[in-house]
Amino acid sequence: MKIKRSTIIVIGIALFLCILAAFPRAIEVVAGNYLFGYDQGKHWLGAKSIVIDHKFPLIGDEVGGRGGFFQGPGWYYLQAIPFFLFQGDPYGQLFLMFVIGIVSVLFSFILFSKLIGRLEGFFISFLIAVSPSITIQSRFAWPPFIIPFIALFYSYNLYGVMKGKMASWFFLFFSLGMMAHFEIATTATLGMATCIVLLLNRKIQLRNWMVGVVGFILPLFPLVVFDLRHQFLNLKGILNLLLTDSARQGEAYVLSKNLIDHLRIFQSNLFGTFPIDSFRYIFVFSYVLILIVFLLDKRVNRENKRFLVSLILIPVILFIALLFYRSVLWDWWILELPIFYIIFIGVLSAYIYKKSTFGKIMVSLFYFWLFVVSLQLSFDSWKRDFADYGGTQKIRGRMDAIDAIYKDAAGTPFGIFVFCPPIYTYPYDYLFWWAGTKKYSYVPHREKKGLFYLLVEPDGGKPWTYKGWMETVIKDGTVLSRIELPSGFIIEKRIAQ
Repeated sequence: MKIKRSTIIVIGIALFLCILAAFPRAIEVVAGNYLFGYDQGKHWLGAKSIVIDHKFPLIGDEVGGRGGFFQGPGWYYLQAIPFFLFQGDPYGQLFLMFVIGIVSVLFSFILFSKLIGRLEGFFISFLIAVSPSITIQSRFAWPPFIIPFIALFYSYNLYGVMKGKMASWFFLFFSLGMMAHFEIATTATLGMATCIVLLLNRKIQLRNWMVGVVGFILPLFPLVVFDLRHQFLNLKGILNLLLTDSARQGEAYVLSKNLIDHLRIFQSNLFGTFPIDSFRYIFVFSYVLILIVFLLDKRVNRENKRFLVSLILIPVILFIALLFYRSVLWDWWILELPIFYIIFIGVLSAYIYKKSTFGKIMVSLFYFWLFVVSLQLSFDSWKRDFADYGGTQKIRGRMDAIDAIYKDAAGTPFGIFVFCPPIYTYPYDYLFWWAGTKKYSYVPHREKKGLFYLLVEPDGGKPWTYKGWMETVIKDGTVLSRIELPSGFIIEKRIAQ
């Protein structure tokens, strides 16, 4: 069977994009040394609860500041997949993020090649592959880092809505609902911006909104069930957050301060998307001019114009709306925006490339320059991070400390008490369970009896704080030995009196 030349070219492009994406993302995957901190420990314990303990949660992390409500449990269920496949090895968490990063690049090429054109699909997937802010999301596990992947499907269906496809209404709002499982603030803010953009674009029938509402509610079903069982705790928490924020009369609202803080976050979000530090403002100005030409070109179809305008309107709407939010604005609330910027630049790049020979030369030179810069940044990351031991923060240092305790105990049953700056000891709780179950056939107890150890992770900013813990909370027992590991961990061996 003879394979078509066009098929070979597409496969070759897809392989190139995957390799380009893998190079900066694979550092920790290859080194086997990765961040396993507070959040990673807590979420891996959640995966253990599903796979080992067969407990199926209806809610995820508690969020909302003063409001007090919960995100959806989707992140825990997603974590349960690598937990099962890797038999509890925390490496599975990292591998999941690496795979999602590569799949994002591949899917963007497939989706947008089909949606707009193969050249547009190539430019969009290329930019995702080399984007510094998106690349870093594959190097440790954190729920908001799933948002850009969902934003691809959101964008795909936003275009479908522009073309009048009813099914796209369902999947557009389904994507928004899914985001609540990974960062609920994104669901709220992007959902508001989406409704405004759709109302500005065209006259919409009631049935469109009804289909959208069904799509939005469906992924939120676990949260709805939880609320029905717990006197609408989430709904009350959200209302409390909104009402409390609007009622802060005692605090002077300084628009200029809010404006500066928001500009800093939105600028960081935009410019961190592309490796263009040396000419960032020329880059923005050039593509604004290209957008004007694009919108004035009568040969460009209306859906493409409306789609790009919508992608740019969304961050503008978000910026204006969030100026009236008086509490802290976190940068992970807008992690969907880099995807919108990339699609915007990718489509306009293809437009200029197709328009003239000069456009082909300029776009080719620009993307070749991005390729070279991304390779240099990747090489620098490999040299800096591959051999980085990580002290007390990465898995190798933490496992070395745990192994040192087991080795010193030499088979004698012992207890363990851990001090770490976040107070909650989730990563150590999990690692002692995992090491004790898989390697040493003994999980230490948490009682001050017989032999027990203190494992101390000093606070980098306040390295003396653990002393108060030792002198008050853990003051029992006779000290037998005390060592400080090269990682910075302190291990104290005690015997109960």
